[in-house]
Amino acid sequence: MIHDASSSLHLLGSSHQVADLAARERISLPPEAIDDFYLGLEGLPGLHECLILNTCNRTEIYGASGTNFAPESLHDYLSDFRKIEPEFLRRHSYLRSGEKVVKHLFEVASGIDSQMVGETEILGQVKKAYEDALKRKVSGKVLNQLFQKGFQAAKWARTNTGISKGQVNLGNVLCDLARRIFGRVSTCRLLVVGAGEVAE
Repeated sequence: MIHDASSSLHLLGSSHQVADLAARERISLPPEAIDDFYLGLEGLPGLHECLILNTCNRTEIYGASGTNFAPESLHDYLSDFRKIEPEFLRRHSYLRSGEKVVKHLFEVASGIDSQMVGETEILGQVKKAYEDALKRKVSGKVLNQLFQKGFQAAKWARTNTGISKGQVNLGNVLCDLARRIFGRVSTCRLLVVGAGEVAE
């Protein structure tokens, strides 16, 4: 357990679980906006620590607060910052507090909550988000403990379960599928539409 601090944990997120690609794109934070978004988060009354996890499939804001913090202020701030109608954001996001935040992070870091269950890329993305928060000095005792435990949970899940066995990378899965359909892909003419990592 994360001491007795889990009661001060909060999470606002949007992911493939609750939002389609178009909605996630409206909600996600462009890389050039992260600095400004962190500045605004630091100004929310009662929020002592914060961390942003921003990937192609999810945008999540983790926070640790005092008792005077209103978790809905995360929703209001993101809605205002991204100029999204509050009701649209409510329909395509989740707001969690306490132990539900701990459980959620453990599922995310271990790949249980991924589009491709067991994929390993998410753990690296979570670590990168954590390192970024440390550099910015916005993650403190509570979030540090939460994320360290999250990394331990992810390692345990990968070591002691079959979650990451087989093809858990979208690019590899697509290549295998192409081989099954076409045989030798080196003799085929294929068109890949997109500019992301999978297309490479």
